[in-house]
Amino acid sequence: MTTTTRARGEDGDGAREERVRWRANDDEASASALARACARIEESGGGTTRVRSSDGFATATSLWKVYDVVASVAPTSEVVPVFDARGGSASAASRADADAGDAGDAPSEDEETRGDDDVGRAARERARHWNEMDASSPPSSSYDFARDGEKDSVSVGGTFDRLHAGHRLLLATAMRLTKPGGTLYVGVMSTEMLKSKVHAELVESYATRAESACAFLAACDPASSVNVRVGPLDNAPPLAATVRDMSALVVSRETVTGAESLNDMRRSAGFDPLTLVVVDVVGASSARSKLSSTALRARDAARRASTTD
Repeated sequence: MTTTTRARGEDGDGAREERVRWRANDDEASASALARACARIEESGGGTTRVRSSDGFATATSLWKVYDVVASVAPTSEVVPVFDARGGSASAASRADADAGDAGDAPSEDEETRGDDDVGRAARERARHWNEMDASSPPSSSYDFARDGEKDSVSVGGTFDRLHAGHRLLLATAMRLTKPGGTLYVGVMSTEMLKSKVHAELVESYATRAESACAFLAACDPASSVNVRVGPLDNAPPLAATVRDMSALVVSRETVTGAESLNDMRRSAGFDPLTLVVVDVVGASSARSKLSSTALRARDAARRASTTD
């Protein structure tokens, strides 16, 4: 058995915590274990699933696989990929937590089979689909953090409304890309810029969205020395276009054109172009059915309407 899933039960505030070890050489078992952990969290009323990888999440693709599973099971579930002690010494608590995740008590084959319910089987099928994808059209960036390098100054942006699997993938990829001691710039769309959004009245406040992004990043790399700087995205030119020493930008596949325009602006200003690290949609086979904050707001609006009828 290559994947260990452990439930820590209740923590101090009553929320459940699950821990999953993602085995880079066994996508099917890892996807099944993660999906079932997410399902248990949802059934218990909420909590956190912490995921550690056998290869330290060596590529952007490995992070995409995690969140592709999450998006298909529980899109807004709090799933955190943990990057242990990059560029620094982990605390005793962090080391103990990591050691516990590697404990030699993985479920037996019989236990795994009994636990592999519909959720687990669906996740295994999703993992098989990854292997069948056309190599000429990969599901996400093939960026290798060791081979291609971590960066000193990284930028990422988004609405981050109802922080979902797609948002977490963007943020986690940006955090993993940022070199310890470097700076991660997080642009959060201002409230003013979101007034034309569908169901704009249901968009979380800027403060809530910025706080959620910061809390998630801190959970990903608690021992890191990365300097996270959060600010609003508004009508002003983005920092990615105006800061000379910015080195990389993490974007979703549907915003690549905008990212390339930013690089054109940088060239015109005499700056080096940014390394673009692109992540794909999660939880769907096409952009037409991609996970989005707009869809989640529409769902919430429908629920509100049904309770007032």
